Amino acid sequence: MMTRRPLLAAALTAGLAIAGCGGDEPPKTAAPVASKPPTAPAGTVPVACIGKWTSGPTGTLTCSAGGPNKDRVKIGQDTFRLDRICANDPRIGTYTAAGGKTAPIASKPAGPLYCAEFGAVQQLPESCTCIPPAGGDCTPPPDGFVCLATGHVALGGS
Repeated sequence: MMTRRPLLAAALTAGLAIAGCGGDEPPKTAAPVASKPPTAPAGTVPVACIGKWTSGPTGTLTCSAGGPNKDRVKIGQDTFRLDRICANDPRIGTYTAAGGKTAPIASKPAGPLYCAEFGAVQQLPESCTCIPPAGGDCTPPPDGFVCLATGHVALGGS
């Protein structure tokens, strides 16, 4: 009688697992996961520049360094390397870098965001701007516009 209980328990557990997992149904495909921002290269400190606004087409970005060495770097137009810009709305189409240079974002869907890669270009973003589509406007979504620029600064400051 003792050998039947472990077998019965194993069979019951397997049956519950099959019933709970859908048995012979094909597995459901998972929703695509938003891509993670790239990590900063070795010898650098990651930096995030964030802007959120609820009126007007342009939002100002505020940058801050992260990680254990964040106090050892200076974020500036000569030190910052831009890796990526993501926004919550595809109408956010340009950014203005330090020095007044305006450049296109050319974002692509990446999960719930729209992102563009910049490959460590030396540009410190100061603002993001909505570009209205033909016949459209730049009325912010209910939660406002959000623009996130990620990049890095070398530990030596250069």
